[in-house]
Amino acid sequence: MRAATYARYSTDKQREASIEDQVRLCRARAEAEGWLIQAMHSDKGISGSTPVASRKGGAALLADALAGRFEILLLEGLDRLSRDSVEQERIVRRLEYRGIRIVGVSDSYDSTSSGRKLHRGMRGLINETYLDDLRVKTHRGLSGQVERGLFAGGLP
Repeated sequence: MRAATYARYSTDKQREASIEDQVRLCRARAEAEGWLIQAMHSDKGISGSTPVASRKGGAALLADALAGRFEILLLEGLDRLSRDSVEQERIVRRLEYRGIRIVGVSDSYDSTSSGRKLHRGMRGLINETYLDDLRVKTHRGLSGQVERGLFAGGLP
């Protein structure tokens, strides 16, 4: 079976090696299953809240999917695809409609499992809530910096 990988990290504060680490996990799964990786797509420093089609690597992934270049999409987890539950559902359904199996190596998502809709829905909510929680904690930290008389970033 022909497979493709997609890896992503969110900010320039993260390590570029994150892409390599994600791809390594996907390769190991592909080797274990006997799948041949045809294409590797990635996006560096792009939030999971950005629509997949608006990312360079995401757009290339979708183009390959629509052209029928692979049957299996390997991801570290569904959060690499999207951190927006509506966007995630839209993309997953679009790929599934094309007959593409989606496998999340770390989060154990598999679009062929009987519980896929429940698993996908829960992962989508968890992934989206993560961004909300991160936003609150970031603002809390910035406010603390200001209260201590320190620089919080941006224009003074």
